[in-house]
Amino acid sequence: MMNHEHMKTMGFHARLSLMLSMTLLSLAASAATLPVAKSDRKTPVDFHEEIVPILKTNCTACHNKTTTKADLNIETPALMLKGGESGPAIVPGKASESLLFQSAIHESDSEMPPKGNKVGAVNLSPEELALLKLWIDQGAKAGEKKAQQIAWQPLPPGLNPIYAVAMSPGGELVACSRANQIFIYDVAAKKLIAQFVAHRDMTLALAFSPDGSQLASGSFGEVKLWKTTVAPPPVSELVKLNRASGIATLDVAFQTAAVAEADKEVAALKDRVKKANDAIADTKKKLEEKRKAVKPAVDAKVAAQKVYDEAAAAVAKLPQDKPDAALTKKQTDAKTKLDAAVKAEADANDAVKAAETAATDAAAELPKVTKLQAEAEKAAVTAKAALAAAQAAQKKAAADLAAATKAAKPAVASPLPPQEWNLERTLGTGDTLSPITDRVNAIDFSPDGKAVAVGSGAPSRDGDITFWDSTSGKLIKTISDRHSDTVLSLDYSPDGKLIASGGADKQLRISEIASGKLLKTFEGHTHHVMGVSWRADGRVVVSSGADNAVKVWDWIKGDRRKNIDGWDKEVTSLRYLGATTRIVTTSGDKQVRMIGEDASAPVLLPGTTDFMQTCAVSLDGDRVAAGGEDSVLRVWDVKTAKEIASFAKPAGETAAK
Repeated sequence: MMNHEHMKTMGFHARLSLMLSMTLLSLAASAATLPVAKSDRKTPVDFHEEIVPILKTNCTACHNKTTTKADLNIETPALMLKGGESGPAIVPGKASESLLFQSAIHESDSEMPPKGNKVGAVNLSPEELALLKLWIDQGAKAGEKKAQQIAWQPLPPGLNPIYAVAMSPGGELVACSRANQIFIYDVAAKKLIAQFVAHRDMTLALAFSPDGSQLASGSFGEVKLWKTTVAPPPVSELVKLNRASGIATLDVAFQTAAVAEADKEVAALKDRVKKANDAIADTKKKLEEKRKAVKPAVDAKVAAQKVYDEAAAAVAKLPQDKPDAALTKKQTDAKTKLDAAVKAEADANDAVKAAETAATDAAAELPKVTKLQAEAEKAAVTAKAALAAAQAAQKKAAADLAAATKAAKPAVASPLPPQEWNLERTLGTGDTLSPITDRVNAIDFSPDGKAVAVGSGAPSRDGDITFWDSTSGKLIKTISDRHSDTVLSLDYSPDGKLIASGGADKQLRISEIASGKLLKTFEGHTHHVMGVSWRADGRVVVSSGADNAVKVWDWIKGDRRKNIDGWDKEVTSLRYLGATTRIVTTSGDKQVRMIGEDASAPVLLPGTTDFMQTCAVSLDGDRVAAGGEDSVLRVWDVKTAKEIASFAKPAGETAAK
């Protein structure tokens, strides 16, 4: 047994060991915390100028808009306050209580950046930690964002591919971009009538206004509207009548299909009504049969009961010491038959109940399908009336077109008068603060020419659509983040109420312009959606992609109508040819193709020699222009599929400083 002094000595050593262990743990924790430099600074810390560079180097690679590890985005103070899975990342005015700072100095359980991270992030320096601490202690204010300085450099000599093409509504003018310049050609005269430097960066999008008086060009963070000094010839009445006739033809085709579908529905419901009546008669007949089967089952049970009772009574009369095997067997057999008879009666009654239920259900089905048939017949009548109206409209449109064609004087292609294109106004600021994010990849005028839609976005981050007043240059609306990657293509619906957009996120999206609401996302492309186009009647939209395919979408039903293959490389652009069901496409396999939306009658347009980037068509669909990597702008007549003009780049360097 231990004495008292020995126990005191043991307790002292235990306490000493515990104290030493705690001291070592404290020293280890202190050693793991990163040092923070002392700062006597009194001036405010600028978030954008001083904090963003620190975070961008070692933090935001894993905590940004597209990569939000732990559901945390720290690109702005507001997002830091919103926080992630562990709550807010900052407590304004209290750096020591802020998870962001605690993680940065390795004071919390989640040390940031983690060791062995895949983005090469390293621990913040003592000076950087001091700056981060001071900024949070000062209230973690966002401050005013300033435009980042862009060090523009001259475009490389010989950079002349055509990335954008536009054609005036009447097809008299065709424009293209080479590097940062715009070239405008008179198709009839086959000559260059205007050439000017448009932007500091590449010009990636062009569009003529519906009246041909304005040309919009897009580049980094800006769109410029150029105005001609010569009023363009108005779209001829013949072209308008031809388009109206085409739309009427499309309407007849749509209404014809609607009538066929309505008739099919009526026929199917008539068949259902017949089957319902047959079912009523059949179930009624079966019910009577089942009811008739009940009495024999009851009689059989009564008879079996009588036989059993008699056998049981006979067995009961036997002396207990003198059993009769024959009588006992007779009783057992009678009991078996009685049980079977009881079951048969129950089954007969159950069969009656089942037949009654079937008869009730059959009777209930008839009024339902009869009502549906009546509704379908009414819809069929409406569809046929719509078809009749469409046919009458088509007949009138065709007659008007024929009369106008007969009365029209032979068209004489004459050179346009000399003209200049002057800068009217600039949309956006062309810098990092511009409402137009990053490079402009798509431009489209509204059908009435009053608005300009611009598609852009930071690659791999967002895809935005902005809408601008073409007269005042004011920003009307912004649909931010419509795509998760940059917008590559745009097209207004014929009625001007919707906008179709294709993005690098592989999506085709339809948005309502007035509300900015996303109405539909069409999925199916496996690569960038590079081109979109509405059919003239607004019922079908087509898209082309870097997946070497064209897809035809039914806007009314909201599903894919057809997938068209046959291209060897990406299909870079496409447009409907006037008010028809035919489209024209450009592609990386050096081809410009015309093809039906049902994949019928493909036609290759001649003369192309290199990767084709983009195309444009006249309002009537009679002319197509396209350009690509060979820097040659070509124009074809659609009816003959022959080249009618070809414009190579002018001699000398195109790119301007």
